[in-house]
Amino acid sequence: MTSEPTANDNDSRSVRLKKIRFRAWHRGTREMDMLLGRFVDTKLDSLDEADLETFELILQIPDQDLYKMLVDNAPPPEAVRGPLMDDLIELSQHFPRP
Repeated sequence: MTSEPTANDNDSRSVRLKKIRFRAWHRGTREMDMLLGRFVDTKLDSLDEADLETFELILQIPDQDLYKMLVDNAPPPEAVRGPLMDDLIELSQHFPRP
């Protein structure tokens, strides 16, 4: 039996999304801030629970490794492969390069 989301569930999700948004925009390198920040600004609110978990795993990847995956086509770890990572890679392909 599934239950309706409660106000507490919605508050919990809201806090979680705020933390994810902050982490995406405050990576440590400007390029990753822009790539991940733009992604969360356009997609975060529509992500389901599984996608949020995947994105939180993506946020744990060091900037230099993640940048290689997004921009230089290095293969991502199995745990983050899938449509969400594909969307992030697609967005990054349109990111202006220095």
